[in-house]
Amino acid sequence: MWAKYWYHNVHRSTGFRAYKSKSEEVPEHLQDLLEECQEAYEELLTHSEG
Repeated sequence: MWAKYWYHNVHRSTGFRAYKSKSEEVPEHLQDLLEECQEAYEELLTHSEG
């Protein structure tokens, strides 16, 4: 369903941009969600090759 909006950009892509860290603050009402996701992210990170 979303392919017609997304794939044309994928086909035009020549690679990934370098990582650019963000300095935005997470809103207070999303802090609990951030903490929950961070735990899952860190668990997955232990299985990565990076």
